[in-house]
Amino acid sequence: MKHSLPFRFLCVLCGSIGLGCSSDEGSWRSANGEIAVSRVAAPAPANVGSPDSATMAVYATIANIGTSADTLVSVTAPAARRAELHETMDHGGTQMMMPAPLFVIPADGVARLQPGRTHVMLTGLTRTFAPGDTMPVVFTFRRAGSVSVNASVFAYEDLQRALEP
Repeated sequence: MKHSLPFRFLCVLCGSIGLGCSSDEGSWRSANGEIAVSRVAAPAPANVGSPDSATMAVYATIANIGTSADTLVSVTAPAARRAELHETMDHGGTQMMMPAPLFVIPADGVARLQPGRTHVMLTGLTRTFAPGDTMPVVFTFRRAGSVSVNASVFAYEDLQRALEP
């Protein structure tokens, strides 16, 4: 299969920092091969007593090598009772998280779920998470179907480094 230049660049870039373009090396692909999800990271939630009271964000880089745009329509995580797409919005100088509309990954392009923008918000955690843990997450796309990944849990101060290309 011939890959587009942006996808090949993403694979080279992932390889240069120790991530590859296969599920064994930190990038997961859809069954149709058009969607690759990488750099899946989540900051460890603050200790609020019960895991059920904690929330946790998930961030990722999503590449689409297809000739048509695709849409992230849902996210699930077995360790959370609920997973939603949220976006951070400015309301009169105050940052607020609101449910996000569908998240589109352009054809032959890359989109990022990132801090301060669109991200996945997990609520009702079923266990505690600490830096170094991993958490299964399933991204479901309209065209490409489901992509199962493992989010790496980081200390908040290490998150930006984990997300950088």
